[in-house]
Amino acid sequence: MFGSSNGAQPSPAQFSTAADAALICGKYVQVFVQGPSTVDLIVFVNGVAVSTGLLESISVDIETPSKVRPTGLATGILALKQSGAADAAQSTIPLFPGTVEIISHRRRITITGSQDGSLDGLWLGLGLRPDGTSNELSGVHSLKIIVSPGIAGAQIVWSDTGVSEEILPVA
Repeated sequence: MFGSSNGAQPSPAQFSTAADAALICGKYVQVFVQGPSTVDLIVFVNGVAVSTGLLESISVDIETPSKVRPTGLATGILALKQSGAADAAQSTIPLFPGTVEIISHRRRITITGSQDGSLDGLWLGLGLRPDGTSNELSGVHSLKIIVSPGIAGAQIVWSDTGVSEEILPVA
């Protein structure tokens, strides 16, 4: 969508078993924001729940090429508090290569990136259609997402108009 797909992915016929074909390659991060407050977060990384007490934030920053950033930018980070650390020690996990899916207030955002820091192979989708597909986004200048205990927000800026929209209600 944003760049070339320079890494050919194997087709299901190239796997020896259906179980091999079903494996998650990269990271699959699911974020569910419950209720009227974003304090109620549920986060899974490759199907394993992240302890709410350890979650610092999830952020995604996507920008198309500009004079300031000629190659553009696509980064995603999961920041966790260190278990048992007395100070504010933090560890970070890059979200790309992988897929991030955020569901909040009856809205869904899906981002798939094949490389951390690169627009190559980046795919953005909004919503969920009855057939299970998303509305694929094009014409995006930037997308900024932050989810943490106490706040969830996503802002998109369109390339052609420069108009900025909030996708998720900021709590």
